[in-house]
Amino acid sequence: MFASGALGNGVGVISTDSRVLAPIEGTVVTAMASGHAYGIKSDQGVEVLVHIGIDTVQLEGRGFTPAVQQGDRVRPGDLLAEIDLTVINEAGYDPTTVLVVTNTAQLTSVEPAVVGTVQQGRPVLTIEI
Repeated sequence: MFASGALGNGVGVISTDSRVLAPIEGTVVTAMASGHAYGIKSDQGVEVLVHIGIDTVQLEGRGFTPAVQQGDRVRPGDLLAEIDLTVINEAGYDPTTVLVVTNTAQLTSVEPAVVGTVQQGRPVLTIEI
């Protein structure tokens, strides 16, 4: 689903850190109880899905410690969840965090802003409303 772009344009990030941080300022509209996925909507109407790992819903929360819940406000860099990469990797799941703008079709443009190593605090997507 992610690779096909069916959910919208986005990027994948392979983390070496145990912290998954909010990419935008907005309201957490979805926080899966398992801790593997979060939906955030900005005040400007951009809707972002942060999905930690591929098929990690199968872990049923093992390896995930959520730091936010539905209705919380977040700013870029706020902690969404802590993850145990060892648990994810040993279970055989891909730890790539997928960041998708789910309402891409309603926006002017959603494009990757960086190729290669991502640094905290730097944009990974360029979005034109």
